[in-house]
Amino acid sequence: MIDDITNTDSPILVNPQEVPVRMERRRFRLQRFRRIAIFSVVMSCILYVMIPVVPFLSIGREEKASLALGLFIASEVTFWAAAPFLGKEFITKFRQWFSPKKWLTLVKRIK
Repeated sequence: MIDDITNTDSPILVNPQEVPVRMERRRFRLQRFRRIAIFSVVMSCILYVMIPVVPFLSIGREEKASLALGLFIASEVTFWAAAPFLGKEFITKFRQWFSPKKWLTLVKRIK
């Protein structure tokens, strides 16, 4: 990879010592995006868990409905906004873990 960048035939000349620095910066940026994405998934779960609390609030019926809908939409948006940063493998494992099909098999095993 370094040979490709330091090739003298290339119109863009790059200092060979600068290449590891660039790679380190890119790795740091990717790690930061991954942390933000994981935080978004956690926030999505928190927002989704807050939905059953809404009926017990002392506000009007219309406000309860709009708050529950807002929480649901915010939960879905934060989850799917994080999906491209986490990758297909993480999302499929996450969805399998929360699959009702898995819960039903666990209930059958307990009986």
